[in-house]
Amino acid sequence: MNRSREICLLPAAESVFLKAMNWETAAVPPALGAGEVHVWRAHLGGAAAGGDPPDETALTGEELKRASGYPAGEPRRRFLTSRARLRSLLSGYLGAAPREVRLAYGEQGKPSLREPAADLTFNLSHSGDLLLLAFGRGRELGIDVERTGRDVSWERVARRFFERREQEALRSLPAAERRAAFFRGWTRKEAFVKATGRGVTQGLRTFAVSLDPEAAALTWIQDGDPADWGMADVDAGPGHAAAVCAAGRGWSLRCFEPAPGR
Repeated sequence: MNRSREICLLPAAESVFLKAMNWETAAVPPALGAGEVHVWRAHLGGAAAGGDPPDETALTGEELKRASGYPAGEPRRRFLTSRARLRSLLSGYLGAAPREVRLAYGEQGKPSLREPAADLTFNLSHSGDLLLLAFGRGRELGIDVERTGRDVSWERVARRFFERREQEALRSLPAAERRAAFFRGWTRKEAFVKATGRGVTQGLRTFAVSLDPEAAALTWIQDGDPADWGMADVDAGPGHAAAVCAAGRGWSLRCFEPAPGR
């Protein structure tokens, strides 16, 4: 495994800042400490992009049935590949065969571990051919990635879903910086609602996040304490914005990519 530096989150009373961002290459998941969150990055490109076909032998009958509901071609392939990658990583962290891992789903579709019994938590997100997966121990977490170059009416989305403080922060920026700030805020908001497991039913205006590129943070929440959550941006690569949110503060973030051929 390549040596890495970490993104570190300071204690709750202090500001969040990024020390460094390195992606380690790893053949298998390393030990995951209670004070860590691991993020993995994988590419879902098809054969035309040099990608390998998904290992469907690792998937359950239920997942294969769900895959049949996707349009044939890349949408189905991305689902199968993302599920195979998730199962491979869960298998590594748990020391269990991929097909022995049983998942459960919350009311809003958030996946969790059902079997084997363990304190491992996880979440995943993909945009186009890029997949991000987050893992922790004993803490709820969520992750989101978005392609920043896609055609989207981001100004209208911000007016509809951003909380008042976020809208004011967005308007205060130079026009040339607002699109990037929108995606930065949107991925932070999505990461938080995915971490809570309540999804958009929670109401995207019942909390606010910072749009500051140097300080990813939950700044206000209608029913709760922002200090109960930590947040960090993830450098997902050019043309993407991404963020991870996890319960508690003081955790450190390590980022990995599968070794070639894994």
